[in-house]
Amino acid sequence: LANLFIIRNSRSRAEPHLVSLVKEQERGASVRVTKLDEKHSSFRDTPIDCPEYLCFYSFNCLRDKSGKSSSPTPQLSTLLFREVLVDDGTDRRASPFMEELCAIKRMNPSAFSRSQAFVLLVRRNYRSLITYNWNPQQLKTVTSRLKESDS
Repeated sequence: LANLFIIRNSRSRAEPHLVSLVKEQERGASVRVTKLDEKHSSFRDTPIDCPEYLCFYSFNCLRDKSGKSSSPTPQLSTLLFREVLVDDGTDRRASPFMEELCAIKRMNPSAFSRSQAFVLLVRRNYRSLITYNWNPQQLKTVTSRLKESDS
């Protein structure tokens, strides 16, 4: 995933590192953790290490000047909210601020589109998932799959 960032932190290393995870085909379920630097060196944990991984993902719907999407867009069914609404919730005549905001939205609708994101924290004995703008059904499916992977 192009928009996925993984940060590895450990007791034995002073600073966190931006890393990638590569599944080793010849070693079964083994995964190699590689630094995203010029050397691409791998980590070798000691018995006292308790690495934690913080994963950030944002599904951006970036558009170029012609209005074409420069990245794949999420299916609308996966989003809880498709766009930021411009409405003050009253029936009275709109304020000058609201009129200007509506005009900006008409000129640049992609600036008001919503993205989809998650943060996943993984430790040896702990998992935490924080989501933004996910459809409840999709979140339920992802949660059940994460629980399956733990057992």
